[in-house]
Amino acid sequence: MDDRTKRLGEESIGKLLWSFSAPAILGMIVNAIYNIVDRIFVGQAVGDKALAALSFAFPFMTAIMAVAMLVGLGGTSLVAISLGEGNKQRAEKILANVCVFAGVLEIIVAVLSYIFLEPLLKMFGTPYGQIMDYAREYMSIVLLGSVFQGIGFALNAIIRSDGSPKMAMITMLAGAITNIVLDWLLTMIVRLGVSGVAIATVLGQLATMVWVLYYFTQKSNIRLNFKGYRPDFSLMAKTMFIGLSPALVQLAMASVNIIYNNLLMAYGGDIAVSAFSVYNSAMTIAIMPIFGINQGVQPIVGYNYGARKYDRVRKTMKYGVLSATVLVVLSFILIHRFPEQIVRAFNSSPELIKLGKQALNVNSLALPVVGAQIIYSNYFQYINKPKAATFLSLSRQCLFLIPALFIMSHYFGLNGIFYAQPVSDVLAATVATIWTNCALKKLGK
Repeated sequence: MDDRTKRLGEESIGKLLWSFSAPAILGMIVNAIYNIVDRIFVGQAVGDKALAALSFAFPFMTAIMAVAMLVGLGGTSLVAISLGEGNKQRAEKILANVCVFAGVLEIIVAVLSYIFLEPLLKMFGTPYGQIMDYAREYMSIVLLGSVFQGIGFALNAIIRSDGSPKMAMITMLAGAITNIVLDWLLTMIVRLGVSGVAIATVLGQLATMVWVLYYFTQKSNIRLNFKGYRPDFSLMAKTMFIGLSPALVQLAMASVNIIYNNLLMAYGGDIAVSAFSVYNSAMTIAIMPIFGINQGVQPIVGYNYGARKYDRVRKTMKYGVLSATVLVVLSFILIHRFPEQIVRAFNSSPELIKLGKQALNVNSLALPVVGAQIIYSNYFQYINKPKAATFLSLSRQCLFLIPALFIMSHYFGLNGIFYAQPVSDVLAATVATIWTNCALKKLGK
């Protein structure tokens, strides 16, 4: 077994978690920044209506990511477990199937989305006029690059299971830097507006995919090889069943975003949608590092669970939750210390600043408990128990948030929409903490 993989079962947990999570955190932050940079350049170069348009286009982006997670994160768990069991051949078989299925599924999603683009945008709450035109212009280009995002993200997740977290970071940085540079060039210099941002996004995703394919064909311990390849539908069904939890969370986020957009339009108009877009951007920066820790924890837990080293599993979860909590508390402090500066980065409209500050301050009230909720909810995905993982991961978005949005908006209007998120965060974190800690105590007994 390769030394890079073997260290997952032998090196100290603290050092191991740091070495795997730090590059992932940096990569996720940069990834989050380049998504936010899209909104910043659109808000500054085009205006607040274009900023609102990107919010209405968000469910499409979430669906594209959901497909990548469905295949990639399920494959990551199976690859980690296979390597823990010393089965390199099975790990390579999983890798090839993940690459093919990610590409095929993303093409299907892109074609269907393009065919029904305008009806879907209308269903998402997009008003006709300038906002609809911006949203249609943006998505008609972004959908062309969905296959790049699908393959790039799916295989990048597996790089960590191969024991190369720094390379996983480099592949994300390649895409992020490409996107940021092109955003500036195409919107501020060439003045292509919304189309410029969309083109930059697609080319950034292409850069990530190229780096990932280079790694798995030239550098990896497990190689991407299609010689004699035949699709294994049974294996991919298992892979997608494991990846179902994070994929459904992404789709739930899309559904929640649609509900948010419709309620915000009803109670606050398009300026409320723009304000919430700023909040979503800030939350992306706050939450993405937690997903970096999640990606660091996953191969360590998966490997040691496969190797039956349960004390290391428990210790990894403890360190993961503690690290995630520290990061979200720091984000909470920054958001509540500089809300106006955050909103001004997107647009300097007085109305947007006022409503954006309110959205930031209220929606983030329960942010300190979100880190634990995310790590605990994903534990069952790490160990190939997708039913529990799916329930816990969906609890925050579906079980608690959606009912809270409808009930609280009915009684409290726009304020109720803003307060629904912290209420659901507290409830979901409580359920995930109790359930996962009970499972960890029983592990190996």
